[in-house]
Amino acid sequence: MASFKKTVVILFVSATLAFVPIRSQAIVPLIAGWLLEITYGSILISDIVAGMTGSISAILWYECNKFGSINTSVCNNKPPSMPAAQAPKPAITVSLKPDAKRENPDPKKFSDPAPGSGKRDVTPKPIIAASGKGPPSSAQGIPGVPVGPGDIGVLTQAPRESNVGAAGVDPAIQIAQYNGSVARGGPVTGIEVVPQKTPAQPKAIPFIAIHTTCAAKTDCLAPLRATENYLGQFNGYKYINTAAIECCSGTMRYVSIAYLYDQATNVTLVCDPGYVDRGQDISGNYQCGLTDATKVKKPADTTCEVLFDPASKAFMTDKANPACDGLTDTTDLTLTSQDGSQSIEVGANAGDGFDISITKSDGSKTGLDTGVYDPGTGGYVIVHVNITPPEKPDNGLGCGGPGQSACSVEFARDDATSVKSSDTNAANRTADTGMKGKLDAISSSQFNWSFIPSIPTAACKNPSLKSPIGNVTVSMDICVWFDRLSFFINAVLGVLCVYGCVNQIQSAIRD
Repeated sequence: MASFKKTVVILFVSATLAFVPIRSQAIVPLIAGWLLEITYGSILISDIVAGMTGSISAILWYECNKFGSINTSVCNNKPPSMPAAQAPKPAITVSLKPDAKRENPDPKKFSDPAPGSGKRDVTPKPIIAASGKGPPSSAQGIPGVPVGPGDIGVLTQAPRESNVGAAGVDPAIQIAQYNGSVARGGPVTGIEVVPQKTPAQPKAIPFIAIHTTCAAKTDCLAPLRATENYLGQFNGYKYINTAAIECCSGTMRYVSIAYLYDQATNVTLVCDPGYVDRGQDISGNYQCGLTDATKVKKPADTTCEVLFDPASKAFMTDKANPACDGLTDTTDLTLTSQDGSQSIEVGANAGDGFDISITKSDGSKTGLDTGVYDPGTGGYVIVHVNITPPEKPDNGLGCGGPGQSACSVEFARDDATSVKSSDTNAANRTADTGMKGKLDAISSSQFNWSFIPSIPTAACKNPSLKSPIGNVTVSMDICVWFDRLSFFINAVLGVLCVYGCVNQIQSAIRD
């Protein structure tokens, strides 16, 4: 019976302690002593359990500390790593680097500066994709259009005010329809894009065309009637447009067109300012061609980027960025924080560097003078710092400022406001009696006791040192090295524990 109880206790403690070391991270030596007491000094049993527990603890501790992003319950001694919140996009940025380039807000519309060109801003691409929905590339497959006759694709009318909104009255379209009919020797289909009055979008109207040739005008009546009757079956025998295309040497030639208005669709293709419609490419995609680069604008949510021009010693704004509207090029740049707590003035100095003045709301100023731009360090080296304290740091009190004595407050003694000691003692005794009664009424069963010891931990904080040159603090980054040292020490302790357990097991087996 005793052996069965001992086995149950060992199994329970072993399962429990597989989780405990991960919580405490330094409890493995205590586990060994614990097991010795539980197993009544059985070195072999306790060492086996301690060795297994120590090994599991070392492996899991390494994973939890090495890969801190693992979000499991055994690793809850470290907060799960969460993606950093995306910083809000600044409204304006200023770059003092003479070779800084502006970001490309839309690679589909703008090209980056070519290497070695000396350009620092993007340029509009000569051809971009049109926005919206274009007309079908063919009439084949459109409901109501017969499949089989030759197709002549898309024909676009000239946007003349006289024929806006009408189909079949553009001579160029009629000639194309006739030539297509003659070339294919029979009916042809196509799409005619008809401009509409602004702001309405153009219409894409499918059509079917057939040409008719007559030896003389008087002989064309019957052939034309037969052609129109044939076309009428495709548009419900509605109006058929017939026009004479050419006549010479007494020969008359006509083209009859049946428009399928009930199959017309809107064309919503648009081009950005500075671009015009350039039709389709070889793949059938509709395009826009660049005509005026000065009208091309960047997206409205693009940060206004101000660049310094070393040639003119000026800060250049972005004329193509709507976010820069209202700003002008300037040689002295002044920026004020949104809350008005400080302002910054930047200007080029005679030494090809910058004079930077930072003014706070209390009137204090910090001046920075830099040398020339150093490509090796990626910035300008500060060669001089000038700190000006507020005009009245003591607020006119004559004390408490730099080099002044501390301020003090004196007040007249008022005996009437003092409390007698006897009254105070009586009140304290009454409070003590009441508190003792409340404590005695608390039952011990209301406390939750745990046999697992808690080892306190502390988070590392980087110290800050005050600079002797003024009201400036310098932060020292030591936590990264502290964390690495802590990791190394815990790893060594885990390895030594496992090594000691193995040696004890071997010794117990030999004995």
